[in-house]
Amino acid sequence: MNIGVRTRRLCMVLRRLREESGLTEDDVAKRLGVSRSTVSRVETGKRGLTSEDLASMLTLYGTARPLRKALLKLHAEVDKPGLIDRGELHVHEDLEKWIGFEQDADHIYNYQPLLVPGLMQTFPYARAVIAGADLSLNDQDIDDRVAARIARQALVHRVDSPRLEVVLHEAALHQRVGGEGVMRDQLGYLIESSFRPAVTLRVVPGHVGAHPGMNGPFVIMEYSGLPSLVLLENKVASLYLEEPDDIRAYKLAYEGLLAVALSPERSVDLISKVASGMGRSGP
Repeated sequence: MNIGVRTRRLCMVLRRLREESGLTEDDVAKRLGVSRSTVSRVETGKRGLTSEDLASMLTLYGTARPLRKALLKLHAEVDKPGLIDRGELHVHEDLEKWIGFEQDADHIYNYQPLLVPGLMQTFPYARAVIAGADLSLNDQDIDDRVAARIARQALVHRVDSPRLEVVLHEAALHQRVGGEGVMRDQLGYLIESSFRPAVTLRVVPGHVGAHPGMNGPFVIMEYSGLPSLVLLENKVASLYLEEPDDIRAYKLAYEGLLAVALSPERSVDLISKVASGMGRSGP
């Protein structure tokens, strides 16, 4: 089964809204006059959804008007391809907190060559990254984006958090984002995060030369009952890949990165060594 990224978002949001309202699939089926299997198939993207059906479900769930409006707009655009522009990602703050695909993932694989992943960033590091990467942002925009990024980290603190596997290139450890003090604290937080039960952190050392991650960062997200996704991001858009051949290509690249990465224990040793050198050398 291959469903579009907007349909997938609707499926995930509708399931969360139903659960937040305290309703079971049977409850929804009875109140809407449909079968339980119909509700289940809507929530897994196996059945199409009309705008009238969507409106009825959102009314039943007591969905706030701004979120309701944003979801109806998303539904109207379900047939668009997998390129999600920045405007869609920030259509409304209420929608923003609901539509993150990582929230529903069972397993997340993240490769980053130059930056610490958002799920492992400290507040000062995140602010320095966001302010430095987009010079068009004002202070309020920066604060809003930093707050949203840090809020995402609640995911890794959940009892049922997804399995998070991160591979960093050693270059990410030496980027003195925000200055030596900020970077030293960030490296310390990386080490702390690596000891979480659901987290695995490994580093590709700089001496390995050419490797499968040289084309840039990527995230692979795996789900129960839904196909995997690959996320690629740039300054203005996020591209979600869902074709099986694309997924296989990125999984193969990730396996290749694991083949050249240090073990988790040696990775922590390297991070500690880099952190201990911060502050002793010049900027």
